[in-house]
Amino acid sequence: PRDTKDQIKYFKKKIRIEKIRKNDLFFWKGHVALTVSKKKLIHGYGPLKKVVIMPINKTIATIYKTANLKVVGIRRIT
Repeated sequence: PRDTKDQIKYFKKKIRIEKIRKNDLFFWKGHVALTVSKKKLIHGYGPLKKVVIMPINKTIATIYKTANLKVVGIRRIT
């Protein structure tokens, strides 16, 4: 098995929200979303019990409002 340190090197350390592009990953505690464009992402949205494509800003606000969770990281696979 690979060491966790080996896996981490495949991610850039920090991505600012202004620099988002397709295939970046957003992380919340217990939740992950994948960007499908500069402005939209896809994720499994629990309250609707479906996978949805939503605007990034709306998703961040909705998850904060409904689950009190903030984005803990944005990463890019390199």
